[in-house]
Amino acid sequence: MPDTQALVNDFLNKLKKRKIEGSQATAKQTAELLRSVISQTRMPYTNQAAALIHSVKAVGERLIAANPVELAVGNVVRRVLHIVREEDLSLTTAAMAGLNVSAESDDEDDTDRDNHPALSAAAIAAASRSTLRPPSLQTLLEDVPDSAAVPHTSSSGGDSEGKSKCKLLLLTIDLSAF
Repeated sequence: MPDTQALVNDFLNKLKKRKIEGSQATAKQTAELLRSVISQTRMPYTNQAAALIHSVKAVGERLIAANPVELAVGNVVRRVLHIVREEDLSLTTAAMAGLNVSAESDDEDDTDRDNHPALSAAAIAAASRSTLRPPSLQTLLEDVPDSAAVPHTSSSGGDSEGKSKCKLLLLTIDLSAF
């Protein structure tokens, strides 16, 4: 497997000389490069996420500086950093779930604790994470009542309700498919 620095330098030269055409090709090659950087990063036993974030940031800054006009590089780097942080948070949440962290004080009776179950911070975080959905226009509009989603305007045409339903239908199309 080639050295990571050689791969990074080769990609930097391609970016500087603008030999990669198109944002999609640039984004794909950036993601592949970051995948190889992550897979070859030596991580300490503790604080692995910080080591990954540091290495991705270092490579990302160099890539962005090589061709600041190409926005796809920065977007991919930020997305990879977001994924690393989310994975670290989910692993931390899972580890804390086994600890049963309680919000009660130590000086209360044990009999009192049996009557009042305490919610752990990890359980709250896990519950809120499970309710999150990927961002889309449909997700944003699901909880909004129909009257608030599309304002009804008076028009000379008698089919204003039909037009508003059509607008609402167009607004609920999931933009992630594009």
